[in-house]
Amino acid sequence: MTSDIAEMKALLVTHDPPMVDLFSKLFSEISISVQGCDDESAASEILSRSKLDALVLDIDNVSASDPLVKTLRNSPSNKNAVLFAAATYGAAKQKAFEHGTSFIFERPFVAEQIRLVLRTAYAQMLRERRKYFRLAVELGVSIQRSSGSPMLCKTTNLSQNGMAVITPSPLENGESIKLTFQVPGAKL
Repeated sequence: MTSDIAEMKALLVTHDPPMVDLFSKLFSEISISVQGCDDESAASEILSRSKLDALVLDIDNVSASDPLVKTLRNSPSNKNAVLFAAATYGAAKQKAFEHGTSFIFERPFVAEQIRLVLRTAYAQMLRERRKYFRLAVELGVSIQRSSGSPMLCKTTNLSQNGMAVITPSPLENGESIKLTFQVPGAKL
């Protein structure tokens, strides 16, 4: 199940090394790399600075699941990531449901059941990845501010919903601008 899109990534937050081994193996079968993390503050930092396709949260063994889910959902890049939970007992399952978990795994883990769930979730993750996909491309762009001369800039990437542009000076939030650029190979 490979794609022409950049490698998909999952973060697994647990204090259970055998869980990391099992989930890493099963995610790798569908070409998703897993980063295991046993420190909640480090996991929060990863969530705030990385684009992830999935978060696997061991609610049975991680006490600070609320802040991690909040960081995930407040991140523009990760708010739609698939949330998996390991939740075996009543209170942990309730917390998983409150977090809006997409899929819950119970201990003892059964590899074939997890494999089936991951293959089902893969389509959801791939749709989200394609929606978020950015094409790395450098184009010359002229930005005309309502006041001032045009700024010559360059794009760093394009997506279905916008582009990232490097500017020589910051733009103001809500400022009206006019962009001019030419797509390579397009006829004038």
